[in-house]
Amino acid sequence: MALKKAITTREGFQVEYWRVNPQMSIDFENRHAVASILVYKDEAARRAGMSPVHTMLLNHSFESNVSLSGAELDAALLTGDVRAAMYAQIKTQDFFLTSEDA
Repeated sequence: MALKKAITTREGFQVEYWRVNPQMSIDFENRHAVASILVYKDEAARRAGMSPVHTMLLNHSFESNVSLSGAELDAALLTGDVRAAMYAQIKTQDFFLTSEDA
């Protein structure tokens, strides 16, 4: 699961593959989960084990972390797929409104 949205970096190259970092932090006591949003040149680069592009190189403003808490996290935990709920939340950000599921 990922999102596809093409943008050009400050250096002039294009990135398009956005992924919730599977290494997220879940605090069960305080009912809060957070993960970073990673961006790659494309899906092939991610699958080849390339490093994500540093978000500071991007010309665009977006939240580089996504979080769930309280009832939102509880519902996501019941599905067994917290990342799916995080993707749903990311797609509500203005920056990602035009993204596609990848």
